[in-house]
Amino acid sequence: RRPRAGKILADARDGTHGFIDIGACGEAGRVLATTNGEGLSRNFADELAFIHGKKQPFLAAPHERDDRFVAYLTAPAIAESGEPLGVVMVLLDAQPLVDLLNDRTGLGETGEILVARRTDDRLAYLAPPIHSPNVPMEPSEAEVMALAIAGESGARETDCLGTEVLADYRPVTFQSRDVERWGMVTKLDTAEAYAPVAALRSSLLLLDALLLL
Repeated sequence: RRPRAGKILADARDGTHGFIDIGACGEAGRVLATTNGEGLSRNFADELAFIHGKKQPFLAAPHERDDRFVAYLTAPAIAESGEPLGVVMVLLDAQPLVDLLNDRTGLGETGEILVARRTDDRLAYLAPPIHSPNVPMEPSEAEVMALAIAGESGARETDCLGTEVLADYRPVTFQSRDVERWGMVTKLDTAEAYAPVAALRSSLLLLDALLLL
């Protein structure tokens, strides 16, 4: 039965862009079949992707694997009779999502988009930050992200690692809020943000001086 199940899963994987692997786990979390034939002895019972996938469709946070980001998409496997059979686990290529978050088009030289959840006293990022990778956040930046994670939206000037920035913050529904709460902060150094205003002011002052001649 396993070879036939693997063939069915492989057909589903090959017919969908971005699917790397598809596996089927039993109710106890043990892998019963996969498209790549690996990991048949693995047990997902203690992993969040499996635990939440037994109840409802669930998208786990991306993680790095072989220099590329991937994420598990899981959902209950249910028989026609309604009896739960286990969990279908799809390994997705999450690199396009990470690349999108790291795309600085329109963000200037210092702009950055951060998406994170709070883990104890630190922030766990959906994608690694560009300007400050893998470092603890300053209290002011953590405060702005905390507001976003708490469901608030707004914009303010704040200090980020010793640099004044403009920060726009808001919640994001990457996962159900009863599972994990996420926030997004888009920030830009105030010096860069106000550079056009400063340039315009200088031009106006020069114009005023010329008119007085």
